[in-house]
Amino acid sequence: MVRSVKTIVNELQVLRAQDGDEKAFRDLVERWSPQLLRFCRRRTDDLDTAREIVQSVWLQVVKGFRRLDDPARFPAWLFTIAARACADHVRGQVHRRTLAAHYKDVALNGQHSDEAATDASVLDLKAAIAMLAPDQRRLLSLYYTQGYSIEEIATHLNIPGGTVKSRLHSLREELRRAHEGDRYDQH
Repeated sequence: MVRSVKTIVNELQVLRAQDGDEKAFRDLVERWSPQLLRFCRRRTDDLDTAREIVQSVWLQVVKGFRRLDDPARFPAWLFTIAARACADHVRGQVHRRTLAAHYKDVALNGQHSDEAATDASVLDLKAAIAMLAPDQRRLLSLYYTQGYSIEEIATHLNIPGGTVKSRLHSLREELRRAHEGDRYDQH
């Protein structure tokens, strides 16, 4: 197999970067970031999101760099990390949209044609959210309003990801019960 000079130089930079050479790592970032950005942009359809993902990819590279055994595999490894990060982002967007649509339906309480009832239902849901403890409202805001992933919230709040998931689940159940209770109290 004939290897190009560019490939050999890239492998050498990978080895140097793995040994802690900051300049070699900066050179890798400079060389691969434009390709990563194009790759992520095609998958997310948003330049700002693509830039954020590229940054997170490089952070993951730094964390896992020493586990890369074969420097020739660096490009495939790098783009695998990027593909997973893009897929996680898209999956999170779909999940948030699905939940938002679900809770919009809950807030509307099936009364799409009656605008006054719809407004009252939305206000009831807002009131229920306002009654939550500040840390609970913050968690809802981070996930639904600001669009943070479970992992990002876990890092931000310094708690395990499973705890974030269970707290979000509990909050959704609490809001659902509060909303259903209001609906049954009206009859």
